[in-house]
Amino acid sequence: MAGRIVLLISCAFLLAACGSSAGSTSAPAAAIDSSASSAGPVASSNPPSSAQVTSAAAPGCGQYCQQAGASAGTVTIGYPCPSNGCLKCPAQNCVTVAGNSGTVTNGVATVPLTCNLATECEGAILLCQGTDGCHTGGGGGLGGRIAGSDFTLAAGATSNVPVGLTAFGEQTVTANSSGYGVTVMIDMLDYGYVLPVSDTPPSFTVTTSDPPAYPSGATASCGGTLFVGPGTSCPFAQNVEQAYTSSLGYGDGTVTASSPVTGETYQMQCTGGWPVSCSGGTNALVEFYNT
Repeated sequence: MAGRIVLLISCAFLLAACGSSAGSTSAPAAAIDSSASSAGPVASSNPPSSAQVTSAAAPGCGQYCQQAGASAGTVTIGYPCPSNGCLKCPAQNCVTVAGNSGTVTNGVATVPLTCNLATECEGAILLCQGTDGCHTGGGGGLGGRIAGSDFTLAAGATSNVPVGLTAFGEQTVTANSSGYGVTVMIDMLDYGYVLPVSDTPPSFTVTTSDPPAYPSGATASCGGTLFVGPGTSCPFAQNVEQAYTSSLGYGDGTVTASSPVTGETYQMQCTGGWPVSCSGGTNALVEFYNT
């Protein structure tokens, strides 16, 4: 009888041990960062901010993507190339944009891209306003970043690569829903800056049926990168923008502009930023991106 009791107690301990073993394997799995599987070629300890990618469904823009731009690859050895310099692309370039248009859905653009390498293509793809630069900020004649994401593409493959729009990009693209022209720029791991290959690259047009997006306080778009608040006309806004760029250029200050609608002239106090915000007159608000 005593032997049976000892046997039962031993079985109970074994079952408890099996249960604790199952529990211990599930704990680390719950602690795994789900973002790790979608990381780009260079991992970032900080996730993209809402200023960089506005859509929750947008692909990631990690450290590599955030730092990418026109000066990367050939100017600074070590980013994004090895210390002995960048590798050379084949004659047809490392990648090819396999079309001249893409669509934006829920804040994510698609760009048809072909990898021309015998190995996987890894890097950052950016959609830019202009060719002088493509940084997360704006101003200074550097253009503006419409969208940016890390990407990987299998050797020889062609695919529609998703690229998450910035807040500036969403506002600009939805204000020009019939089509907005951008420049596709690509930095590639170990190869550096590979696109565009000239100062006049083929234009790429993005279209969208997404609802309009506006800077804070604005309620309507005047097209391009110009926006207005309630009760502010676009002809007046255009005059305000012109007065600011011609008399101030950058920074804070006061401008004077006339309204073709009222026939009156008003003073507007402008705060230089991204975007520039001008208010005054009869509760008028004008906002625009000074690129």
